[in-house]
Amino acid sequence: MKSRRIQPSFHQRPGKRVSNRPTGLMFKFAIICICVIPCITLFNMIVLSNHEITDISRTEIESMPTPIDRSKIDLSMDVGEDVNFNGVDDDIVQLEMLSKKEEELEKKLTRIRKKKESKLYNRSKLLESALEKLQIKVMKGDKSLRIKVDKVKVDKVKVDDVEVDNDKSDSSNKNDPYLTMFGAERVQESLSNLPKWLQEYVAWHREQTTGPNKDSIKYLVVTCLDIDICGGLSDRLRVLPFYLLMGSMSNRVLCIHWSKPFGLEAFFKTPNGGIQWQCPSDLVDKLDLSKDSFDQNLPYKQLGWVKKDPSFVNTTETILHEIKRIDHERFILTRICNTASSRINSLNKIFQAHSYKDKMPSIGGWSHIELMGDIFRVMFEPVEEIARRVNTTMTKLGLEENKYTTVHIRARYPTVQVASMVGGAKDAEQHDKNGGAVKYEGTYKTHIGLIMKNAFECGRQLSQRNKAEVIVMSTDSNDVADDVFSNGIELKDGSSLKPIVLQHTGEVLHLEGTKKKKKHEEYYSIIEDLLVMSGSKCIAHDNGSFGAFAAAIGGRNRCRTEHRIWTGQTESCPNGRGDRTGVNILESDLLFNQIPGGEGKVEYGKDLKVNEDY
Repeated sequence: MKSRRIQPSFHQRPGKRVSNRPTGLMFKFAIICICVIPCITLFNMIVLSNHEITDISRTEIESMPTPIDRSKIDLSMDVGEDVNFNGVDDDIVQLEMLSKKEEELEKKLTRIRKKKESKLYNRSKLLESALEKLQIKVMKGDKSLRIKVDKVKVDKVKVDDVEVDNDKSDSSNKNDPYLTMFGAERVQESLSNLPKWLQEYVAWHREQTTGPNKDSIKYLVVTCLDIDICGGLSDRLRVLPFYLLMGSMSNRVLCIHWSKPFGLEAFFKTPNGGIQWQCPSDLVDKLDLSKDSFDQNLPYKQLGWVKKDPSFVNTTETILHEIKRIDHERFILTRICNTASSRINSLNKIFQAHSYKDKMPSIGGWSHIELMGDIFRVMFEPVEEIARRVNTTMTKLGLEENKYTTVHIRARYPTVQVASMVGGAKDAEQHDKNGGAVKYEGTYKTHIGLIMKNAFECGRQLSQRNKAEVIVMSTDSNDVADDVFSNGIELKDGSSLKPIVLQHTGEVLHLEGTKKKKKHEEYYSIIEDLLVMSGSKCIAHDNGSFGAFAAAIGGRNRCRTEHRIWTGQTESCPNGRGDRTGVNILESDLLFNQIPGGEGKVEYGKDLKVNEDY
């Protein structure tokens, strides 16, 4: 211990000489005051430190006691060079013993503190696992969903219960992942990419829904009621661009009301500056959920139902005239006849003809229109819980937007091949909607294995050409996910690949699936996968429109491919199925004898730059 000069516990009076006689009694009293009392204090600190830690908070963790300040309990004294102590050897020995005792007590206190710190550390790890409370910060304002989290690199992750095998923090990395595709700033950016007529409709829509005369608003209501056949999430929203055109041309506020299996509000909300698509509460009182949309006691207009009019231009004009005749009605219900791709594509072609200048992108198969990502951002952003899950998943997997490629496997899709394995078309439909109709073994496992081998070959080609070599797999089958997670994939050239796998506890649900009522939280994995996929740079997707929907939301139509055709057979890559071509806009493509061109329309080719930085 560092020696210090001793300071007397008494004062010299001016002009008076200090006696050299031993002052034993006074010295002992000083030692008791200065030494024993601090020791008692230290003993009390030790007792208190051994108490069980029953409650802990972030504040306590951050304000843990620092190593003890010895200057506050130092027992040495400085008496000056001119002071002599004679005959106090015993007292000095006692002082040295007390000093040693102090050192022993301090070592013991250090051991106790380390034990306490260990408990605090263990509790802090539990707090860190509650990522949504202690690490995620929702940035309001222009970047309302830019959620920054500490980046974690892992080898294995199970998404729902966050089972992590090689958990290493990388606090030095400044490029922490963000969910950047939503928020007020993105709304304005996306709005500027849309045609002028749609920008004007959005402004008018907001004026109506935020103004003082809400009771006089007239609505065009897109429905999906309990006994309607609506399709999955992508099927329902793929025709959204055409619904917006109908709302604009009918001078009605477009709103969306689902009750099957519950409202769209369970997943998404209106972003700041976007379209308020939720329907007013008085609509619910007018609906009978035991009946389909067609049989409600409200006007109903079905879209895309006349086979003799494959373009649906004449049919749409007729419906708009009928809506005009019943303009006094507050609510007019509408929905598409069915979700066949050909119908949806024909209706969206009308939207594109009114949105592009001279030439528009081709649209076919399960494609979504090029402007879908911008429309989606103007209307939707995920609710906080889903946003948190997406950011947590991407962080745990070490994913950064626009720096990975997704391979999508729709293992349960009801193709002819699957139907032959499960007993027929109806059983295949049930297998798709609810899962479990056929075990992942034998012929079925071999069939899915061939699909995956081709799909990952397509994904690898996309990733190499576009410098997004991290490959992620999304699938609607837990059995397939577990298989790839454990064993990886053997490619056609004999090499093996171990992709990052999005896994979930519980079977992936389908919105058109089970009749048994589920909690909306049980469907979160659908939206989570959709948004993680939409953050990738390229997508190799399977049958159905779900993978194509993810590509469109993220603006990835420029880097996608389909690895199977509609019959369910694999399609080797490169195959051009994700490529697009320009199609001249004709007068016959437009409603009410309008002519192509005009001010404020999107120029074909420039829309490819939309969301380039995402």
